[in-house]
Amino acid sequence: MMAQRNLIAGIILTALGIFYGILTVGLPNLSLPGTPGPTLFPWLITTGWLVLSLALLFFGAIGIRNKPKETHKNSPTKKPWIAVIGFLAYLILLPLIGFMLSSTFFFAGLMWMYGERHKIKIVLTPIIVPIIIFYFFTAGLGIPLPSGPW
Repeated sequence: MMAQRNLIAGIILTALGIFYGILTVGLPNLSLPGTPGPTLFPWLITTGWLVLSLALLFFGAIGIRNKPKETHKNSPTKKPWIAVIGFLAYLILLPLIGFMLSSTFFFAGLMWMYGERHKIKIVLTPIIVPIIIFYFFTAGLGIPLPSGPW
């Protein structure tokens, strides 16, 4: 059942990605020499979109061909709702305690909730990833992120 949904979603998303790519080709290239120009991000979006939708299409086709036995659960899982509530708490805490600290707690909580039990990964990954993201945006792109009260 899930493989069939992935296949259908992959077909639809691939078609939309191709359509978006056709629209991207029509964008004017008004840029200075040596600069990426306004078409850079639409092409990055198109490329990422097509790669991911083709992967969904491929794995949907593989899943239909293999047809694993699926287990049926009567009750839906609560994890997505807990993640949404955690994300809302993250958004509330972001201006109060800053990007680094709130992201660390958010990433660690998601990792633990979705089954990661390796203690070193739960400690290091939520520290390293926000540092990389923070410096990418602040130093690389010049976009300030919330630093909190300090």
